[in-house]
Amino acid sequence: DAFYLDCRDAWIGPGRVNAHTHLYSGLAPLGMPAPEPPPENFVQILERVWWRLDRALDERSLRAAARLYVAESLLAGTTCLVDHHESPNFIEGSLDVLADACEELGVRALLCYGATERNGGRDEARRGLAECRRFATSSRRGLVRGAVALHASFTVSDDTMREAGDLCRELGAPLHVHVAEDMADVWDARRREYDGPLERL
Repeated sequence: DAFYLDCRDAWIGPGRVNAHTHLYSGLAPLGMPAPEPPPENFVQILERVWWRLDRALDERSLRAAARLYVAESLLAGTTCLVDHHESPNFIEGSLDVLADACEELGVRALLCYGATERNGGRDEARRGLAECRRFATSSRRGLVRGAVALHASFTVSDDTMREAGDLCRELGAPLHVHVAEDMADVWDARRREYDGPLERL
């Protein structure tokens, strides 16, 4: 009763790992309004494109984006995803939506919510870290695990960084964070009297 797949003239390889991605962006290739005015640097790209998108996400749009992204990943041979998620107007329960899409389609994933202060200050950051804690301690899905995350360090205070580190130690979990994607991250760390974002972490 074994299942056979004829693989003559085919190539079989190990599944690929995407070590940093954003499942919430799954619908973006289908069309987004052009930013006005056009961005001229990395931070403006974040502000006028990606941060606008993540603020617009709700449960339904996130589910659709995640399912499309996971399906396309599998079709490309990627069987494990490390996702760094943000949806400031849908924080609590957002990681479950992503996990359900991964589990449903059979992909392994490490999921975390990127805590940030860029919209709602320290309260927003605390809610993001709480979502990481809730998911990491409550999810019982076989293919999916939780981690702790920060958005780029230039969007969080030292207090939030410290709380994220404490949570990592408490859970025995890794921290997933953007580091020096742009010089803005370096300049911000130096304004805070650190040599750079890595030293700040």
